[in-house]
Amino acid sequence: MITFNEWYKEYPRKKSRGDAEKAWSQVLKAGHDPEDILEGLRRNLASMLRRDAQFIPYPASWLRAQGWWDEPDPITKGQDTTLKALDRMMNNGPRSDIFDALNQTIDIQRDADDNDGRSQTSFRFPAYSQRY
Repeated sequence: MITFNEWYKEYPRKKSRGDAEKAWSQVLKAGHDPEDILEGLRRNLASMLRRDAQFIPYPASWLRAQGWWDEPDPITKGQDTTLKALDRMMNNGPRSDIFDALNQTIDIQRDADDNDGRSQTSFRFPAYSQRY
């Protein structure tokens, strides 16, 4: 059975933990399945992380509103979804343990023959090159 701590660890906004624990108890007492709650959070996590932090609901609000039943927001043209979501994950801390690999420099190297005889091109993404 999924515990509050497991769910809270994955929730992207860490505010009012006590109220969130109370809401967790209330939704479980109402008969909701903790597996469904965690699955709904995971389904909506990328959508939540595309928002500015101020627009991510507090955990207790999300639980009381039964946010696990929500459908993820659609991706619209022009959203830089990947970099924004990664930046929020790394800077806000949720699930940062999963993204520790991004703390190192990302190098993409590709062999390519050109007229100058150079055979390697390197691309660097400095935003994720160092965490400290």
